[in-house]
Amino acid sequence: MVAPTNLPAGLDTGATIRNPLSKDVYLLGDRLGKGGFGTAFKASRLVDGEPTEVVCLKVTRDSGGWHGEAFLGEFLHNSPRAVRVHDAFPFIWESGRQRKRRTILFALASELMTKGTVADWCARPDEPAWPEARVRREIRLLLATVDQLHVNGVSHRDITPGNVFLGPRSTLKLGDFGIAAMARLHRGVRANAYNAAFKPPNVTAFWTPADDLYQIGLLAMTLLAGVEVVAGVKKPAVNGLTPTDLVLRDVIKTAISSNRKERFQDADEMARALKHGP
Repeated sequence: MVAPTNLPAGLDTGATIRNPLSKDVYLLGDRLGKGGFGTAFKASRLVDGEPTEVVCLKVTRDSGGWHGEAFLGEFLHNSPRAVRVHDAFPFIWESGRQRKRRTILFALASELMTKGTVADWCARPDEPAWPEARVRREIRLLLATVDQLHVNGVSHRDITPGNVFLGPRSTLKLGDFGIAAMARLHRGVRANAYNAAFKPPNVTAFWTPADDLYQIGLLAMTLLAGVEVVAGVKKPAVNGLTPTDLVLRDVIKTAISSNRKERFQDADEMARALKHGP
């Protein structure tokens, strides 16, 4: 079930919100986007009334998604291939006549990724597709962050072009952990939240790390093609995208196998294959 994303009256560009514990104040700027998790703004942190650092600040009513993203943001705080979370706090917003209507909301401040996401990159027609060597390197380094999740029983469930960001020098950074979940059973986590366009084949009741890696295979193809590649793609489609790097070709084909058991079973296994070959 997706939590409502509509924000109460007055909570928009130009408004300020305060962390009730640290007393940090954020001035909301332009909206950056809106989705199932909530609404994202470009925001400035104010010190003595003056703007200092600029961040991406998400506001949501979804306490569960906020808790998950705040926890994993702290867990991956030192990972160079994860979008860094700076602050997370609940707050009360007062609105209506005489400000009598009080709403509990949740905020998450993270680094502002000015180059946007891989999906944004795909939408720019002047951007060239990535060469094989860059894709192989960047996917392998991204997998190191995904491995931190997998070894702790966490599946991201949404490693899609809209949730992978472009950092300095077009490095890849993983973000948006709102539907990530920790497995309580050996079968994986419940497959009750995902992006249908990037859903791996054979996902029924449970989602496993192998399903995350299917999405990373699609991500690699997207970078090589310059357009979003969605679920259902067949292995022969990889051949034209990897004319010289046969290791990369074989790794992607393994990752996008329609049979979950034939895929890589965790991020470290896929990363090692990219480094040395399957």
